[in-house]
Amino acid sequence: MAENTPIFVFLAVAMLSLIGWRIKPTYYRQLPWWVIAVVSACFWGILTVVLVLTAWQSYYGLFQPATNRYLIPAAAVLVYPLWSLLLRWLSLRIPGNPAVFFCLLGGVQSIMEHSILIFVIKPEVPIIQQSSPLAILIFAYLEYVVFWSLVLLIAVGIYRITQKPSGKFRN
Repeated sequence: MAENTPIFVFLAVAMLSLIGWRIKPTYYRQLPWWVIAVVSACFWGILTVVLVLTAWQSYYGLFQPATNRYLIPAAAVLVYPLWSLLLRWLSLRIPGNPAVFFCLLGGVQSIMEHSILIFVIKPEVPIIQQSSPLAILIFAYLEYVVFWSLVLLIAVGIYRITQKPSGKFRN
């Protein structure tokens, strides 16, 4: 995990720089809430399916009951769009570029999730046991900043593609 942290530092800084440069506050405010929510459902749903399929035996299965193998992706499709709406709402209330704050606030979510994992669930997972809590939380924060940056960039891309030249959203 610690060996991947510099990669995620680079990715997070690069993506936040791109977002800050290309997604102006006025454009972010015009981006419909439902576009972010739908992209969030798709992105996190696909990501959790991939993670469950590839890391169940070595990670999730060590602290999750077998039935959660099917519930985790379903929960992601329901929970993450709602979370994206909260991130959007909060980011619009912070001075500065709300698109950047959307992604930074997404990282805070990972601190909450991983703190519960580390300090409450305390799984018998080698990667968790071999890393310090601070290292895990730093990596997780950066990882989620990158993930939420991808969600936002995909949402903006889809919104721009579906725009008519007049600027009105295509039905």
